[in-house]
Amino acid sequence: MSSEPNSISPDARPYHGLVQMVEALHAEHGDTHRGLGYPRAEGFDVRYRVYLDVIRAAVRGTPCSVLDIGCGTARLLDLIKSLGRTEIAYRGVDLSPQLISAAQEKHPEADFVCGDPFDLGEIWSPQPDYVVFGGIFTCRLEMTVEQMTEYMLRLLQLAFKNCRRAIAFNVMSHHVDWQRDDLFHVPFDRMAEILNANFSRHYVFRADYGLYEYTVYLYRSPVTE
Repeated sequence: MSSEPNSISPDARPYHGLVQMVEALHAEHGDTHRGLGYPRAEGFDVRYRVYLDVIRAAVRGTPCSVLDIGCGTARLLDLIKSLGRTEIAYRGVDLSPQLISAAQEKHPEADFVCGDPFDLGEIWSPQPDYVVFGGIFTCRLEMTVEQMTEYMLRLLQLAFKNCRRAIAFNVMSHHVDWQRDDLFHVPFDRMAEILNANFSRHYVFRADYGLYEYTVYLYRSPVTE
């Protein structure tokens, strides 16, 4: 299954501003938590383990493919390799040539694609089992909540239509000491409304890893293991 290139004009893509922010941080701080837009080192790596847990324990070890959208410097692939998860076929996609170059330098044998997922029909062939959006929907900068919600919905719909098993993504929690205006805080009830109305009832909220965010696993069919 593949997607058709999207007809959205560049002027209607306010999320591209996020790329400039991350590229500036990466240029200053390199392949570190600060260079990827996270202010604290504590808990930085644990979120990648949480993303990977979308692959349920009962099917671990079975060959599968992961499409990492917004892959940055491929920290998820770093984890996959460190765990010896040779059954996972990985492909990374990012809007930033700078970050793709850094990822390719670390992993010259890996499959990376630079561009906007709305324009890249080829990334859905072969059809990935899992799609991961790590940190894509946490910061909205000058986008309104409505713009960010619409962007998230369109990108999730694209991935859900084109994946075989599940997608994983994170947003900022609504249950925090204080909220930042440039971040995307989504209440659990609001997220459940979005998922039920547009996708399915087969989802999990993960808020057990000590950060002011949560990760959603959205499955195409009921999980029975």
